[in-house]
Amino acid sequence: MKDTFKIENMDTLGQGVSKKEGKVLFIKKVLPEEQGEATILRSAKGVHFGKVKKLEQTSPKRIEPECEHFQDCPGCDYLHTSYENEFAFKRESFQRIFSFLKPINDIDYIAAKNRLHYRNRVQLHYHQIKNQFGFVNSLENKIVSIPNCQITVPPLAVKIRELTESQNWRKLCQKPEGHLEFYYTGNEVKIQADARYSHEGFTQVNSEMNQVLIEYLDKVFEEQKFKNVVELFAGDGNLTKKQKFSYHLMVDYYTKTPADKTSLNLDLYSPKALAELQKKLGKNSIDCLLLDPPRSGFKTLNEWTECLQPRTILYVSCDPQTLARDLRSLKRPYQVKKLALLDLFPSTHHFESVSFIAF
Repeated sequence: MKDTFKIENMDTLGQGVSKKEGKVLFIKKVLPEEQGEATILRSAKGVHFGKVKKLEQTSPKRIEPECEHFQDCPGCDYLHTSYENEFAFKRESFQRIFSFLKPINDIDYIAAKNRLHYRNRVQLHYHQIKNQFGFVNSLENKIVSIPNCQITVPPLAVKIRELTESQNWRKLCQKPEGHLEFYYTGNEVKIQADARYSHEGFTQVNSEMNQVLIEYLDKVFEEQKFKNVVELFAGDGNLTKKQKFSYHLMVDYYTKTPADKTSLNLDLYSPKALAELQKKLGKNSIDCLLLDPPRSGFKTLNEWTECLQPRTILYVSCDPQTLARDLRSLKRPYQVKKLALLDLFPSTHHFESVSFIAF
């Protein structure tokens, strides 16, 4: 099915929005004011998702993408415009998502240092019977081959191209269909088949901007002079490696840190998790509750804060929608005092954020 479109604005997922006769059409790889014809790929209750068939009017902000795979690949969203425009769209999305917090005048916007060649970990899918290997395009239900991906660090890009062109990816596959995780660490490329994502412990995919995030938080720690800190979803302590607190408890599942008085191996989504943490804490009070959950967020944030009563909450998030949901759940006297957008995922619609929440 086909339909015409005129893009009014970009949504928070990097999609163009077209509204016509009570119908809403979402299209990737377009820009505001662009018009044309789209192929409808999916529809439900008056909402349609499609892709461009023909552009009849293009935006002056449109440029030639630096990646040959951009039009079909689901990995990147904004390579058809400049990074300045991309970052402006992200600022608008950020402000829209957190408009319910007004007035908040203290917001930091920190752009990426490099738009391409930054990603040190990537998950590619395979289907042996269909002979497909690459990124999953869920809207079109297919796997897109990306032998010349432009957002991965060069060693990963070389390995992906080599395996794609030689079809040696097949030798690594253990099932008819599944995924391979590529990650660059310790100056070598490692590949793991069909394992839990980030199975060796979570690390940020953008090393350069991860350092910017750490320095941003270091400044907060220095200004606030926290003494007792509990860090949830701590991983290997990425966000607090340089810090020396009077009391510091790092909590996560599959943590690399040896179990001792400074760490707790705990599934934070378990119904028993809060009680287990309380046992570990004993009589220790908390100056700061620091958390950096997965994209699913932390739905029980209000329950935990009411129980632990930290003076301050620092919430690091890679999904603004789940962050907004969790912030809405917080009851007074907690208030969001400061927000920050840090672009750890340039070329895509994703970004990292930090919320400073206090009495």
